[in-house]
Amino acid sequence: EGDEYVQLRHADVPAGHYRKFVLREGRVVGAILLNDKARVGAITQLIERGVDVSEHAGRLLDDDFDFQSLL
Repeated sequence: EGDEYVQLRHADVPAGHYRKFVLREGRVVGAILLNDKARVGAITQLIERGVDVSEHAGRLLDDDFDFQSLL
């Protein structure tokens, strides 16, 4: 029950972007970002700090989502 993983994915083939987030208990535990270097630092910090992003899960894949606001 508490060990369930949620995967969020978005691909923009023409732009060459791919994003995948893996959440467990509302926290990002893994991510793949292709051609999206600008977000890597903030997402790494979310993972390291174990920040609960469950209230924002529906927006994590949005191009304009501000990951810094969660830190």
